[in-house]
Formats: sequence, structure tokens, C-alpha cells
Amino acid sequence: MRARAVRPGLGLGLVLAGCAVAGCGAPTPARPEGVVRVGVALTPDGLGDLALNDSALAGLDRARKDADIEPVTAAARAGETDADREARVRNLAGRGLPMVVALGSAYTAPVERVAASFPRTRFLIVDPAGCAVTGRNVMGACFHPEKAAYLAGAAAALRSRTGVLGFVGGRDAWTARFQRGFEAGARKARPDVRLLPARFAASPAEGRAAAKAETDAGADVVFQAAGGAGEAVVQTVAAAGRYVVGSVGDQYAQPRLAAYRDRILTSALVRVDLAVARFVHTALPGAGFLQGTVKLDLASGGAAYSTAGGHLEDLRPRLERLKYAEIDHPTRM
Repeated sequence: MRARAVRPGLGLGLVLAGCAVAGCGAPTPARPEGVVRVGVALTPDGLGDLALNDSALAGLDRARKDADIEPVTAAARAGETDADREARVRNLAGRGLPMVVALGSAYTAPVERVAASFPRTRFLIVDPAGCAVTGRNVMGACFHPEKAAYLAGAAAALRSRTGVLGFVGGRDAWTARFQRGFEAGARKARPDVRLLPARFAASPAEGRAAAKAETDAGADVVFQAAGGAGEAVVQTVAAAGRYVVGSVGDQYAQPRLAAYRDRILTSALVRVDLAVARFVHTALPGAGFLQGTVKLDLASGGAAYSTAGGHLEDLRPRLERLKYAEIDHPTRM
């Protein structure tokens, strides 16, 4: 039977930013001696994607408050089968790693099969299929990228001078959810906004071409959810003197995007980093493992918009009203 909720008494407060590592009442384990190696089964976009993979590694950086963490990453490629993903996860677990993080819903069944063979290894599935997991040693972290994009879309529409917005997506499973949320939020905040047809990119060259097409068509704000092509989108939109909206991580804070900060309007934050850090904390000996699923949404702080750079200071009251209205009366997306 699939587990669909955190254990009674733990609640969603555990995934708030202030609780993600400290525990907020959960047992505090002693700091382990030596290095704790954590396996990470990546998505095909790989490290440097400014999205899921990079955010997971940022979560392991956060977890260094609890232990001396050493990431052990395993690359993926496009067009893989379930058997390929299972072999990757099994290889990580078979190396004796105490924890394995698997990124994306495509890993759900492979992880559950492997977990049954490695009962002493703790597994985290980021965004499991159906927000449900099976296994006493499996945790799932469920996200709402469309909710973060909803607020970012509202910010983009309110900041736009031309009233024309663009979107460049990638090949991961969240692209469609980001697009739906971005468009819904933009229309909610500004009903007369014009949304250009979305474009998609699987490489930096495609990202540059897609971003140029959106800005050439009049977009003065472009949302990028292009994964490995995302950096090229940011560079191209910024070079055109337009605003870009990032996704998953706070792209204003990315050192390699520092030259473009004045053009990064906001980011639709999906706090994978908090989920990974919390997983490590609960998976350490003596902590009390958080089996089942946790939901990271607007109410818990797992979905949000970035205010870094101060580009939205005058809009924050309106965006906060939209946020709490969305929490109380969710929009179908």
C-alpha cells in the first residue's frame, strides 16, 4: 500500500525554511563521525541545469550542518527506460551508501523496487508519481511548481511595460506545470496580457534561438524553465535588455549568472533544496526517519517567488494578496 502522508504529529511545518534542517521538534541526531556519502540519481539535464539537479546539490550543501556530506552523483541520459533508471539506483545503493536521492517522478517505480532489496538504505524520491511512495525506507517530497509559477507570472505581468510575455521550456516533467501556472498567474494579475506561444529547448543553442524568438516577438519578460538550456535563455534575454524569470532555484543567487542580475526579475522557487536537506536530517542515525510523503506548497513555503534584487518591492503587497488568496481558494491549473 502506498503511503500518502507524513507520520502523524509531524505536519507540514517540518518543511518550512526554518525547519528544513533544524528539525523543529524532531529528534536531533549526534553529528556522525567521518564522511556521509549520499547518492544522487540525476535527471538527463545533469548538473549545471539551474533547476532540479543543482537544487538537490544545494540541499546537500545545507545538510552539511548535520554531517560531513559527500555527494555521489549518477548521470542520466534522455530516452532512458525504467530498467536504466533502476540499474542506476541499484548501483548507488549497492555501493553501501546510507542514503540515495532520486530526482523526478520517473524514478518512482525503480526506487521502490530497489528499496525492497536494501532495507538499511534510506531513499528520497523528489516528486514521486501520484505523490505516493511504498516502502518503510522511502520518503517522497511532493511539489507544486505551478503554484510558484503562478506568482511569478503575476509578477511578470504587473512589471511588463509591453504587456507581452514569453515562455521557454525544456524537456523535464515540470515544464508543462510551470507553463500552466505562469499563464494563469499572468492572466489573473492582468487580464489583457498577451502570452506568446511557448517555445522549447533541449540545448544551449536551442535556448538562445527560442529566447531570441520570444524577445523579437515583443516579450519584455520571459519565463525560463529550460533546464540545461536555461543559462543560454537567461543570457539571451538579458542581452536584449528584457527581464527573465527563473525557475526552481533562485537564479539571482547563482554566481555564474551574476552579470545578468539586473535583468533577473524573480524566480519561481520550488524548494527541492529544503526537501533534500530535511531528508538527510531525518535519515541520520537517531533522527527518526520521515517515511511517507511531505508536500511542499505555498502554505509551507515549498513554493514561492524570489524577491532578491529588489525588482518587486513595489509589487509585493499585491503579490502577497494573490498568494494568500491562492492558498485559501486554489485555482485549477
